[in-house]
Amino acid sequence: MLQNFIRFHFLFALLICFLNLQLSAVWASEEELLPPSVWQVYLKWQQTPEYSKAYGNSGQQIPLDELLIRDRDVRKRIGGKLTRKESRFDFRLRYGISHDWSISLQIPIISKMQSSSLFVEEVAGGEDLLELNQKSQKTVDNLKSDSTSGIGDSVIRVIYTLSSTNDGLFQGGFSLTLPTGETGTPRGVFSNSIGDRQTDLSGFVNYIFYPYIRGFRHGPYLELTNQFEGERETLEGIKGSYFGHTLINIRYHLNYEWSNWFAGGRFDYLGGGGSSIDGESQNDTFFITSIQAQLGYGNLSDLEKAFVSFPYQLRIGATTPLQGRNYPTMSHIQITGIFYF
Repeated sequence: MLQNFIRFHFLFALLICFLNLQLSAVWASEEELLPPSVWQVYLKWQQTPEYSKAYGNSGQQIPLDELLIRDRDVRKRIGGKLTRKESRFDFRLRYGISHDWSISLQIPIISKMQSSSLFVEEVAGGEDLLELNQKSQKTVDNLKSDSTSGIGDSVIRVIYTLSSTNDGLFQGGFSLTLPTGETGTPRGVFSNSIGDRQTDLSGFVNYIFYPYIRGFRHGPYLELTNQFEGERETLEGIKGSYFGHTLINIRYHLNYEWSNWFAGGRFDYLGGGGSSIDGESQNDTFFITSIQAQLGYGNLSDLEKAFVSFPYQLRIGATTPLQGRNYPTMSHIQITGIFYF
């Protein structure tokens, strides 16, 4: 089913419509209308507190190292605990090319920290067990305590307004993720390195409903991503071609703005097909569902009354997971600033 979606998602940006836009239509959605020659600066700081759990193949929570170590025989021989935490700062600059088209560049700065007390519970035996002990020790070495920081993978995004009426806004487009992150060595699934070392191509559609309640907005968002061939190591240190996931991301947002205040909620579903390293399947087909809540303040509501020289909005929010499979159990705290000039 995902493969059939992928065949068609590049057609979203080819549909043609006309939109007549005024500056007073700007409001702080992720893909809101942007007037011609207007710049939007989007800044987001996100903190992921320390976590040590993950959703396993059955959906039950398991230790994080059990998710990362895909070889079951190796996993049985390793004891100890693995924890991670992360901070991320995203800078996105978006420009309104025309009434219908806009383009953006997003550059993240990421810091990751991994703490490990993993060890090999060696078992005496013949050559087969000796080889297994060696593989286990190599895995433990490649999951040692480590910290990395640097620029992550950059994203170029093109947005096209397919239609705009009094009832809603329909947009589509595509994005290209470039492998600009080069810190650390990518190993295994959910690597602690910065940057995935492969190019991603995505297509998306976004619809925003305008109900007859002033300031109220809601709607779905669908994005499909194809990850091209890259290079990665297994946890045993074998380097080879990496074929990543085919991803589907579904969101539904619900926002309300009144007297320059903003309140928003969002439901997210992210799912992916399995990946492989050096021709070996990682058996890591996954999904994760989460909810996000945000509260903000700015002067964007004033645009409905008069010209504003420096429109802005500041938000604070939190994201928490609901359910998942083969995915880390992570929560996030975000502080966001959206500015126009």
